[in-house]
Amino acid sequence: MPCQNSAVMTWKGKGRVVASSSSFLFLLTLVIAAICPSASVAQEANAAPETALPTTDYLVELEKLASKCEELKLPIQAEQTRTWWPQTRTDQTWLALPTAAVTNKPNENEELVSKWHTRFETLRRRHALYLIEEIKKLLEGKDEIAAYRLVWRAYREDPQNPQLKFVLQSFLNATGVDSKARLASTAHPKYGWPAKTFHRVQLPHFRVVSNASPDLLEQWAQELEKIFAVWTQAYPDLWLAPGSLKNRLAGKNVPLERKAEMNLVLFRSREDYIQHLGKAEQLIENSVGYYSPKETTSYFYIEDGAISYPTLVHELTHQIIQEASLVRGSEPWTARSDFWIVEAIALHAESIWIGDDYATVGGWESPRLQVARYRMLRDDYWMDWESLRGHSAETWKQQEELARAYTQSAGLAHLWLDDSDPVVRESFFKYLTSVYRNKPNAKLLYETIPADSLKSRYENVLQVPAQLLKQLSPQRKLEECVLIGCELPSDGLNFLSTQSDMKWLDVSFMALKDSHCGVLASMPKLERLSLEGSTISNIALKDLQGLSKLNELDLSGTKIDDEGVALLLELPALETLWLTQTKVSDASLPGLLLSLHKPHQYD
Repeated sequence: MPCQNSAVMTWKGKGRVVASSSSFLFLLTLVIAAICPSASVAQEANAAPETALPTTDYLVELEKLASKCEELKLPIQAEQTRTWWPQTRTDQTWLALPTAAVTNKPNENEELVSKWHTRFETLRRRHALYLIEEIKKLLEGKDEIAAYRLVWRAYREDPQNPQLKFVLQSFLNATGVDSKARLASTAHPKYGWPAKTFHRVQLPHFRVVSNASPDLLEQWAQELEKIFAVWTQAYPDLWLAPGSLKNRLAGKNVPLERKAEMNLVLFRSREDYIQHLGKAEQLIENSVGYYSPKETTSYFYIEDGAISYPTLVHELTHQIIQEASLVRGSEPWTARSDFWIVEAIALHAESIWIGDDYATVGGWESPRLQVARYRMLRDDYWMDWESLRGHSAETWKQQEELARAYTQSAGLAHLWLDDSDPVVRESFFKYLTSVYRNKPNAKLLYETIPADSLKSRYENVLQVPAQLLKQLSPQRKLEECVLIGCELPSDGLNFLSTQSDMKWLDVSFMALKDSHCGVLASMPKLERLSLEGSTISNIALKDLQGLSKLNELDLSGTKIDDEGVALLLELPALETLWLTQTKVSDASLPGLLLSLHKPHQYD
């Protein structure tokens, strides 16, 4: 017979427990332990239940465990343990994924890995207990926004916890649902697609129809529920109904969310997208995705085998707010002013990044902030605040400098939403809600950042301190990075050493030295590079020799001379070279002209 979980046998009388003699108990314990070794473990567990482990102590214990793994030659486990808990940043919020992370990776020494895994899981469960205690405190203080995020973090630590699983049940079930594409048996009534030429996917929160390949459709659809779960953590202010989390945590079977099924259409090509939407929507040819509040549908298309991820999150943000938020059914498109904020929240949502073990929202590395930093710090572009506010949905699209208005709106959204002060964030959402309810009240913003100090605050937040630059996650892959005039870390550009996908890098007016430029050689896809205003010399240019795709290079204000220019003549793709205020003489012009006008070659 299998052993029971008790290591000591007792006889229960009325209201009392009667035990045998101590010697007999000792013998009996030894026998049971010999038959069932787990009995002694169970006895220890019963005697010493797991206790809550505060975050600071938890991080110390993780580091100890990582060091032990290194000592035992378990590099994979050491790395996973050390990097498990995402670092806390003042300009970014990390979010948990709805899928439990796989932590028991294979290794040659399975026994040691098993011991590591047991210890790792124990630490995580204990930290989850601490987070649950903190959640209860936050709910007592009526801070449901912070509590909601902690629920997800606690679930990440202990995905088997029944209380946490109950609270997040709808999201956890949604991410595990079958996303199988099913062939339509009837013709599509709107797009004229014949029967059996397109597919449908039904998800808990989304209904998708597409004439793209079923494989692409299924792959894309699988991401939708994950994005939705992460989005609710990024913006619980817009989504979480007061009292719902507290009731759910107390075990009450009340819904945590407002039920909504959102419609999406995925076209197989851009041509199809324009053909079907161009008749009804103006300027559709300038878009890469579109949410129609009238049709309550978001539209996307496949290009080069993929969908534009930023566009996907942008339009889904419009749709979620309109159809599944606390202000659903509102009509901000009819408001006479302040439409910028409707776009700003969606532009900020483009900063959502989903990694293997966690997600983030905000941060200096957000794609939209690169252009915002360029416009403000290099061009000194600033759209007057009242002018920005003055646009309705209709006049917004008619602006001559629409692209720059979008850029500034994105930057301003990050100014409020990336602030670590919850009061600042709350003022943004109050203002956004007033616009959605067609009662714009910009004074709600002024409570935290006065209008007359807005530009200076905006400039300051774009200047990234060295400490934040060093906190860039190696998992995060950037294609654009603009850091004009920002503070350089003591180890130079090493924080970019893993950025092999970089296409545009602007580190002008930073305190760069020749020794800092070695990292540039690890960016083979680099197309635009600015080193303007730095102290680099010809020596640094040797690190650019392998950049076969480099199209534009700015060396203005550096110590480059004719000898250095000669090192650039063999760059096959170089078309634009800036040499203002350098020691380059007219003697280099013939070679430069010949080089810049030769047929370009690409790898």
